[in-house]
Amino acid sequence: CPHGKWLPPICENNCPVCYNGGVCSVSYGLCICPPGFKGDNCEIACGHNNWGRDCNIVCSNTNPGCPGALFCPPDPVGCSCMSGYGDLDCKKKCDTGTTGKYGPGCLLDCHCNATECHLSEGCNTNVTCHTGYTGARCL
Repeated sequence: CPHGKWLPPICENNCPVCYNGGVCSVSYGLCICPPGFKGDNCEIACGHNNWGRDCNIVCSNTNPGCPGALFCPPDPVGCSCMSGYGDLDCKKKCDTGTTGKYGPGCLLDCHCNATECHLSEGCNTNVTCHTGYTGARCL
């Protein structure tokens, strides 16, 4: 299917908008969320130590945030570090201040002031969004 469409072989249905690195499944038309996010559009952050479809899986009781762990949600998302960590070994915390990055693999851009950006969740609620971004989390 072309980008933004689902339901092979016709591919005529529009995919939903998937936030925080979520990807639309071309087979089901649902957002598949990366580690650390949930919701119909992957718009809800699980917090620093949880992941899974309903954010009910605890990453670790002894190693919060799971630095050094690789998570592999269902295709088409692929494998990535837990939200808030990046680099090849998944041990480096995202730099929300200088680069404004957050999320799985530190690949997502914060669209709010650096002091309001959380390394695993992005923009916290009720923040000042950059121009062109709106809502409680600047999505």
